[in-house]
Amino acid sequence: MGEKHQTHFVIAADHPSLPGHFPGTPVVPGVVVLDHVLQASERWQGRSLGSRGLKQVKFHSPLLPDQRADVSLEIDGSTLTVETGWRHGPARDSGSRWEAAAVGPALRALLAEAPPPEPVYGT
Repeated sequence: MGEKHQTHFVIAADHPSLPGHFPGTPVVPGVVVLDHVLQASERWQGRSLGSRGLKQVKFHSPLLPDQRADVSLEIDGSTLTVETGWRHGPARDSGSRWEAAAVGPALRALLAEAPPPEPVYGT
């Protein structure tokens, strides 16, 4: 078991990214969520993490303006895990960079294992 840290954030309804991100039904853009998670990670570690990319990101439900996002960060060896209030599905780790020919079969297998999607906005 690794070192853990819990925090939260809220994206205010007047955030400048929201007017154009689905006018009339604003949703916090994923890049804004990821920026806040990275900032929380850097505050926790007390240093810049210098992120150059993310191996896998999947959003299972939208974050709405003024909605609290609870974040759990964990470092276990060389792996940083981020859990939010959003449920996550099955995953595959190739152990190295994915070969293009392997992505399709792996994606089909993951989709077959994944739980059915939940309705968004109660629809």
